Amino acid sequence: FKDVMERGDAGSEPDTNTSDSVRIMSIHQSKGLEFTVCCLFGFGKQFNMQNRYPLIFNKDLGPSMKLPPSLPEGDIESIRIRHEDNPIYKTVDNHNKFKQLEEEARIFYVALTRARERLVISATLKKSFDESLEKLKECADPVYEIKKSRSYINWILLTLSQNGIDENICTANIFDKGNVSLTSRFARASK
Repeated sequence: FKDVMERGDAGSEPDTNTSDSVRIMSIHQSKGLEFTVCCLFGFGKQFNMQNRYPLIFNKDLGPSMKLPPSLPEGDIESIRIRHEDNPIYKTVDNHNKFKQLEEEARIFYVALTRARERLVISATLKKSFDESLEKLKECADPVYEIKKSRSYINWILLTLSQNGIDENICTANIFDKGNVSLTSRFARASK
């Protein structure tokens, strides 16, 4: 390595089309591609659903902004409710969050459909794997749970909690309290 660096010759680009090569890319970059084995990391990361802007826009609902209450200056009540949002702002914000969740679902679909034979998903959980599954088994409305979930792993765990884990298809490797790797083996029908 030292000799290569001293010569300034970094060599040729690696051939990523061979069967023993590894390609690292984002989910967006993988769209339209297919791989024998696909590893997905960071599936426990929370979606960024925060809105810190006082003015927001939605193409369907238009613009809206946080408005201060129209109470006299110095009124103690105005201090207490100063940061409350107006109803139109909340509606636009909720609509935008729903649209963002739809986009996360599209990205999730792309990620899960890149592998031909084996899919490995890695995530860090807030609770243990078993605790997370047990909590989701108790949910009365899976659709509501999907809408309020804020990470890909929650969507996967919800499905596993409702349908169980078929060990012929999926195995869960639990490394410690909150780190889990799910491996799925399957043969997709050829296109």
